[in-house]
Amino acid sequence: METLIVYYSKTGNTEKIAKLLAKELKAELFRIEEKKAGGLISAYFFGALGKKESEIKQLPDLSKYALICIGTPIWYWGPAPTINTFIKQGTFEGKKIVLFTTYMNVVGNGIEKIKTALKEKGAEIIAEEKFRFRFGSEERKVKIFGKIINEKIREKK
Repeated sequence: METLIVYYSKTGNTEKIAKLLAKELKAELFRIEEKKAGGLISAYFFGALGKKESEIKQLPDLSKYALICIGTPIWYWGPAPTINTFIKQGTFEGKKIVLFTTYMNVVGNGIEKIKTALKEKGAEIIAEEKFRFRFGSEERKVKIFGKIINEKIREKK
C-alpha cells in the first residue's frame, strides 16, 4: 500500500516521530512548511490565541496514496495551524488515515479536532497515537505503533 507521512514540526519532535514511523511503514515523507515561518514563541502565542490556520508553501499530491499518516504538535490543546490548513485544503475522500501527535505537557483534545475534520472530508481513521516528549526517545513506542498500523492495513485488505 502506497503510504505518505505528512507532518509539521517546529522543534523537531514531530519530525523525529515521522522519520521513525516512515522507516517502520516504508513510507514517503512530506514536511509541511509555512509561507511565513515565525519563531517558536510566536507559534505558541498564536496557538494560545486559537489561530486556526496559517499559509503553507505547498500541498503534497495525495492522489497516489491509499494510506496517509498525519503528524502534528499539539499547542494549547489543538493541532498546529499549518495542519488545519493542510486538512482544509487537502482531498481525503476514501483515504485511510493514521494520526499522531506530539506534546510536552498537556495533550488536550487536538487529535479529536483533526479526526472530526477528516471524517467530514470522507476519510477513514484507522489508527492514532500521542507521543509525549519529556525524557528520552520514543523509538520503542513508534515501532509498536508501526506494527499496529501494519496489522490494521492487513485487516482492511
